[in-house]
Amino acid sequence: NVYDKFELISKTELENQYDEIWRFLGRPFGGLLYLSRIYLNSEENFGVLYVEYYYSFLDGYAYFIIIEKINNEWKVKRTFHDWVS
Repeated sequence: NVYDKFELISKTELENQYDEIWRFLGRPFGGLLYLSRIYLNSEENFGVLYVEYYYSFLDGYAYFIIIEKINNEWKVKRTFHDWVS
């Protein structure tokens, strides 16, 4: 399984383990993923979160995700790209 080859660690842990997080010798690197907290409206049936993904030092993208609670289940309503590099 390809997912068995990945390890999810925080940016802080990564920075503590490696002097230069973009240069790994002998280790594959999938990138950095940032997820904001989810901000909900007062009725708690809509929310928004922000996602950034960096796959190399100067390459990445970011977008907002709008979610809606339908029948007590959260669904992605829409996504908006914020930037691409």
